[in-house]
Formats: sequence, structure tokens, C-alpha cells
Amino acid sequence: MLQLWSPSVMADLAITRFSIDPAACEGHTFRFRIDGGGLLQLYFGGVCDRVITRSHFGHQSKSRAQAWGQDLGVDWNALSRLSGRIQRHIRNHLAAAKTQSCPILCKAFELARSGFELKLSTQTPWAYALPPDVADA
Repeated sequence: MLQLWSPSVMADLAITRFSIDPAACEGHTFRFRIDGGGLLQLYFGGVCDRVITRSHFGHQSKSRAQAWGQDLGVDWNALSRLSGRIQRHIRNHLAAAKTQSCPILCKAFELARSGFELKLSTQTPWAYALPPDVADA
């Protein structure tokens, strides 16, 4: 996951240091995270055993952030505008095709056309189908 912050959405950003188990993390004892209701998240999928898993871009809703007490200092209109710009860029400039309203990025599209499956996760029992007009093009 990658969290994105814009000062146009939230002027203040909380950075928190937290401990981790050095035995599980090659001797490292801490990491940092950023916190706030106006952050954007990009969850990266990947490739494993001829399966391409889905990536996701999103952010908190105002009502969820309010329920968690994370809504202070967030310009929700700016967040909506920024999110829309990023989503349109992904759909209109980075995607080679789409399936079930999900954009397929160029490399994933190339791999899918060569026989890789497009799935939510490697364990998902079904796969997305490429649109018939581009599957064999």
C-alpha cells in the first residue's frame, strides 16, 4: 500500500513511529506511518503464478472519517477533486483496456493477452474476462 498526502487536502500530517518485531523484520525495530482522514491509498496488486491481482485506488469517505474521529482539517471538496483527477488519469491515460469497469494497465493487459488471469486475489475462484473486442486483437 502507498498512502498519498496533499497539502491542498490536509495542511497537517501526523507521522507516527511504531515498534516492530526485529526477528520478523531483518533486525529492524521500528517503522513510520502517516495518519489522517484525507489520505489517498493505492493498494498494489501483483503477479504470482500467472495471475495478475487487482490494484485499488481510494480514500475515506467523510462519514467514515467522522465516525473514526479522523475528519478534522480535511478539505473534502479538495479531496474529491484530487481523487477524481487521479482516477481519470488512470482510466484515460494509463489504461490499455477495461473489464467490468476496472481499468487494465498496459503491462497487465499485455500479460493477460498472453494467458495470465486477471483476479481480485490469487485465491479468487473466478477471473475477469478481457473484453471480446480486445482479447484477440
